[in-house]
Amino acid sequence: DAGPEELETIFGFVFCFVPDENLLGGEELYSANANKPSGFQVAMKTFDSTRPIVAAMAVGIARAAYEYTLDIVRSEYPKQGRLYYEAAALLAEAEQEIDAARLLTWEAAWKADIGEPNAMEAAVCKAVAGKMALHVCAMCLELLGPVGLGGHLVEKLYRDVKVFDIFEGTQQIQRLVTARRLYAPYGVHV
Repeated sequence: DAGPEELETIFGFVFCFVPDENLLGGEELYSANANKPSGFQVAMKTFDSTRPIVAAMAVGIARAAYEYTLDIVRSEYPKQGRLYYEAAALLAEAEQEIDAARLLTWEAAWKADIGEPNAMEAAVCKAVAGKMALHVCAMCLELLGPVGLGGHLVEKLYRDVKVFDIFEGTQQIQRLVTARRLYAPYGVHV
């Protein structure tokens, strides 16, 4: 037996009419008028505001895992010896990664607050923060060893942080958005 069967059903609507009053944002948002953005463009623009929020959540989760691990290392590890210094070096690296992601997130959020275009900054901060949070939580779990498993905070944070690679667009989507913003001034379409 090869296991359970997987079925997939795809529905498509051809020549489907949606009344104007049922269009999200109204018909004008879906027109090809150059002066008005399309509904898709409006939807994509919301990511410029929400990606920094998601990045901030990832930074917060990483910070919580870092602080929890730092407290354990300070109290449980012997103050001398290789393990203590290796843990200290890894935690210093985590602190740097968290600070870098936080600063990128602040920049993207600040630009959104003042109404400046921030699509590239939003994509960068979301990509960096999500990847960083996963790395920091995994490193904290590794440092804690068996203490980090079995219902402790860092284990829960590690499970929670995995969604940040999918939430608001994967790493690949963030790289695509960043590349498009970098190359657009040169007339290159990515």
